[in-house]
Parts: sequence; C-alpha cells; structure tokens
Amino acid sequence: MSRSRAPTRDVAIYAPQGSALYVEDSPAVGGAERQMALVARGLAQAGLRVCHVLSPIPGLPASFDGVELITEHPRAPRRLPGSMIGRVTEALAKADARVYIQRSAGLATLLVGGFARLHGRAFIYSASSAFDLTHAGPLDPLEGIGFRIGLPLAHAVVVQTYDQLATAQRRRGLVQIPSICEPPGPISRGERDIFLWVGRPARYKNPGVFVELARAVPEARFVMVGLQTSALSTDGMKNPPANLDVRPPLAQLHLAKLYTRAIAVVNTSDFEGFPNTFLEGWAHGALALSLNVDPDGVLRKHRLGICAAGSLETLAGLARELWRDRHEDQTLRRQAVRYVADHHAAEAVANRWCALIQRFLAPDQRYRLRDPRMLGVRSSLENKLVHSPISHKSREDESASSVKGEDIVGTSDVEWIAADPIHNVIPAAHPASASVIGPKPEVGLRPTRYHGPKR
Repeated sequence: MSRSRAPTRDVAIYAPQGSALYVEDSPAVGGAERQMALVARGLAQAGLRVCHVLSPIPGLPASFDGVELITEHPRAPRRLPGSMIGRVTEALAKADARVYIQRSAGLATLLVGGFARLHGRAFIYSASSAFDLTHAGPLDPLEGIGFRIGLPLAHAVVVQTYDQLATAQRRRGLVQIPSICEPPGPISRGERDIFLWVGRPARYKNPGVFVELARAVPEARFVMVGLQTSALSTDGMKNPPANLDVRPPLAQLHLAKLYTRAIAVVNTSDFEGFPNTFLEGWAHGALALSLNVDPDGVLRKHRLGICAAGSLETLAGLARELWRDRHEDQTLRRQAVRYVADHHAAEAVANRWCALIQRFLAPDQRYRLRDPRMLGVRSSLENKLVHSPISHKSREDESASSVKGEDIVGTSDVEWIAADPIHNVIPAAHPASASVIGPKPEVGLRPTRYHGPKR
C-alpha cells in the first residue's frame, strides 16, 4: 500500500465481530458492532466509499446496502499476538482507505492506529463507554496495554454522550456524536406482557440481577436473551424462577418482535456507554428500566424510563408498578419513539459522522495535519458546530500528501460556538464539562475563526 497512490476507499471500519449482522437469521451481536454497521450504511448512503472489515462466516455477502464487506483471515486456534498482527494488518491493507475507524477498547486499537499512522492515513477511535477513556474497563493485560498505547494514535476520538466528554476531560480530539438507530416504526397495539433483558454473560452486565428481579416480582413475565440456560448454573444462578424465559442470542428480526411486547427493556450493567437495547426498545415503544445506567440523564429528562440508582429493591418496586400499569395510556411510549426520531435518526447521525470524516477528505488539506489546529468538526446541519478551529496556516502547508502524527486540536483550546444539545455542543446543564472543554457557549453565534491556543 503506497503513500503516493490515492486510496481505493474513503472509509474502512474495523469491527470484525459484526459479521452476523450481514447474514440473514444470524444471531444478533453486541451493540458496538451494530452501531458500526449502521454508521457504515449511513456513510455509504451519503455517497462515501465504505468498507467494513469482518471475520469470515458462512453466507457473508460481498457487499450490503452499498457497504463493501472485506474479511480477514480466520483466527488461529490459539490467540497469538503475531498471528493477530498479520491477520489484522493484511485486512487493513486490503481495505486501503483514507480514514480508518475502530471501536471497542483492546489490542486492535493499537493495530489499527499504528497501521493508519504508518501509512499516512487518518485514524478515528469510537468509544463504547467512559471506561474506554479512563482505562478502567474489564480488559485482560495484553488487551489493556495495546489499548493504552493505541488510543493516543487517534486523530479523533468519538464519544456518545456529554458524560463521556466530562470523563475524558482534557484528552485531545474529542468529538461527541450520538448513537444511531434505525427509523422507528409505528407502535405495536399488541399486548405488552414482558420485561426484556438482552445482553451477553459478561460480569459487568450482571445477568444474575435480572434473575433475582424475576424472582422478586413473580406476578410478571421476564425474558432474558443472549444466554444459554446452562450459563445460569455456571454463574451462580441455579434454579431460575418459573416466570423467567431464558433464550439464546436471537436474530435482529426476532428481537424486534420481543421489543414490541416489552413493557420495559431492563439494564442491569455496572456501566454502559449508551445502551443499544434502550434505543431499540424506545424505537418500538418500550420504556427503560435501569439498575445503574442513565446516560446524560435522558431517562429522567425525557421521561423514557426509570433508574433505580443501584438498588435491586427499588428496581423490583418499579417493575411492579410498570406491570400493574401496563395497560395504561400510551403517551410515554409515543414519546419514546419520538425521542429516537429527534435525537438518533440514522440520516442525521450519519451526517455528523460525514462532517467529521470530510475534514480528512477535503482536497485542499490532502490528508496531512501539519498543525493540529487545522482539524475541526463542522456540522452539516444548520451551520451548528461542535467547535470550528480554522488554521491560520497557509494553503501551501495544507497541500502535503498524507496524515501526519499530530492530533485534533486539544479540547481545552477550543472556543465553543453554539449551544444546542442536538447538534453536539455542551449544554448549560453540564457546567463541569463546559469548564473543562471551553468557555460556556451562547445560543445563536455563527461560526468563528480559531486564533490559536490561549496563552
């Protein structure tokens, strides 16, 4: 792959565990992979040349909805660093893109970031949760070391929420882009008769808490998707109650049918980014019932559900109330569908990703970031900005041929331009974030020039 030759594609997304999303009736995968698949589709529909690097599985097509699907070599029986490096770098070379996007903390962050830097391409890391940014997530030593070294290689770090912005504080190159969700359909008029939990048997997701919740509310019905019944015994959850239906991972089509029956989607995790199950539940009119997680306070602020503040007793009490009132007015369910359409619509979120990526694709910049202040993120929506630093460098300095090793402008040096929570800007309700990231914005200001860091 030569620096002098123009790349074949605009964007390559490295999220290899998302293969099942492109094969009909394959079990659904994690929220991070689903988010990357939706972003890939949105970018392709916007006119960019996009590929998704995936693990090989039977039935995987060559392309899907305009996204070219590139497979890496099968994984070795034993996970050896050398074989992983060769497999990943070969797939990335095959992708041959100007911009590489990778999500989820791990050794892959170092491999994708190092490859992009070595070949003069841009690297964007997409954070799954605040723990990605504090290095406090549940990673094994090798994955953790690779991620710590790899994250600083990113030219931009995309976060989902304002809470994540506040957690990251002075990390350079932060951009907030909300999670994406497929267009919500009409609310089902069928009976709402289950509490739904969707996930995997990870320790931090606390599946055992959902089992205990079912035991505490015997009058209600509970469905747990993503675990085998055998996993309950290995996780200290023997003898599940009779009102709990445990199912293996399901294809997205079958999951959607459960969302239409859900009174609420239950989350029992210790931490999350922005749970994909919440979004998909809201899109189908299901509310959210959460043990710990309320990203940016949206459950309370938009009346989308309730958070129990870590108390199983409170969670059980809330579940009893929701079960008792399950036939009541549909106002809150319609409000949930409207929230998804207003804040997480696929086209609007894809446009925000395009606005970021276009900064690396602009012909006059030619992909070299000589001065980190050259790179800003201009929203394509209504001229509203996250921040818009514009370099005072000459055009001659912008005409080099590849991305250099500096990051996006440090967020502590950025002047915020407009105050609009739907268009990426820290609202006044987050003063801690605003004090770290820049001066409090004012509504209605037009794009301004960036005059360099404050002395």
